[in-house]
Amino acid sequence: MKIYSLNEVVDKFIDKKGIANRANYENELKINLSGQTIEKSQKKQDKR
Repeated sequence: MKIYSLNEVVDKFIDKKGIANRANYENELKINLSGQTIEKSQKKQDKR
């Protein structure tokens, strides 16, 4: 069984770097991660 790196999987199923699909994927990922960070900080503030 071959083991694939994350970059290999993303290149194969989403697209290679520099292609519009890959850029959209990376932007959506950054937005989701930012949203999760904001939610966590708001929950911490609500506990105070």
